[in-house]
Amino acid sequence: MSILLVVLLFCALLLTITGSLQPWLGVLISLASLIALILLTYDRKQQQRQLLKRRRALRAVWGISVRHLGGLPLPLDTPGWLFLMAGQMQFESERNQLEIPLQNIKQILLTTAEQIRKIPDRMLCSFLPSISCHTFSALRDKIRRRDSMLRRNSILMLVYGYPDGEASLLILAAVCRPNQLDMLLRHSSLAGQVQVRRRLGPKDIPVV
Repeated sequence: MSILLVVLLFCALLLTITGSLQPWLGVLISLASLIALILLTYDRKQQQRQLLKRRRALRAVWGISVRHLGGLPLPLDTPGWLFLMAGQMQFESERNQLEIPLQNIKQILLTTAEQIRKIPDRMLCSFLPSISCHTFSALRDKIRRRDSMLRRNSILMLVYGYPDGEASLLILAAVCRPNQLDMLLRHSSLAGQVQVRRRLGPKDIPVV
């Protein structure tokens, strides 16, 4: 959204300078774009402050902004936070909260929306054998409908469960890029406790 607003602002100024756009209209569009850009930046800063405040309150190792794509009885694209704390991971939204002890996390798969669209269900199932292949077909359909929103996001699939129960899958779209999230997963208490995989396909590398 920020990029679109910057492009709109630049085009309005350029068209006004070249005389292709009436001055009053160019000023109006430029001013509206600038105000929207300022409000968007302010909103992001506020969200970052709230995330940092909550992270400190929980004494979490790290916390990231995410959107729910599947696994919980929540509407699609529900915004929330994912925290890593001592001994557990915690997902929070306005409607729900899920605490998952690290010993109950069976596997974490880190990928991108683009990779999910291209990789066959059978290959995804080979990475997460305890999850039904139909789950990935539904996920691919969700990503296809929201391609513009998820294109730059990381997709985090977290498989968890109890020894006497079936495995569950939590699917989140993280705002940060895959390499940033990969660094968080590497340099945390997850290392050595949970199997984490990244980069689906021929370059797939297990993270220990």
